[in-house]
Amino acid sequence: MYIFFKSCSCSFFFFSCSISFILAGCVHNTPIKPIEPPSALARSGLPFESSSKSTGFYRKQVKKWQAISEKETDPVKQADAHLHLASLYLNQNNPGKNYHKASFSLSHAVKLWPDLQNHVAIVSWLELLKSYEKETQSLQKKLAGMRNSLDSARKQIGTQRHSIVTLQESIEKLKRADMVVEKKRRAFR
Repeated sequence: MYIFFKSCSCSFFFFSCSISFILAGCVHNTPIKPIEPPSALARSGLPFESSSKSTGFYRKQVKKWQAISEKETDPVKQADAHLHLASLYLNQNNPGKNYHKASFSLSHAVKLWPDLQNHVAIVSWLELLKSYEKETQSLQKKLAGMRNSLDSARKQIGTQRHSIVTLQESIEKLKRADMVVEKKRRAFR
């Protein structure tokens, strides 16, 4: 578990450094055409609340923005709602963080509003979340393998315990038989 968090923190550090270079203009991948960002992006990338809120606050906000994304017919407003959802799922203070849902929401926002593909923060977050999902999937496969190994080890332990109990019973019978033989030997003398 520690290794997982350590690798996540290292990859996050690397990601944040690369984003800093990109935003500073040190690295130029593709020209970024200016777009009018939706309200969720207008506040420097993805909106993160700085104050800590309760779990209920985030649940209410998620329900609110899900309802908006389902009701709206305008793709830009739907994209905005999905960006808000992604920011809620990624929020550092949200006890119910869900990176998979955040990735889905960001991907859906880009599908609804293709101009977002040229927004550095969106592209960077999508790449980070996709790499996180791949890492999570590989770790889940390892975990499943470890659980299978643990189950088989528990079965072996159960079988060995049964064998140990059987051997202990046999030893007790032999001890009693030895005592009976010893009594007969003493009586015979």
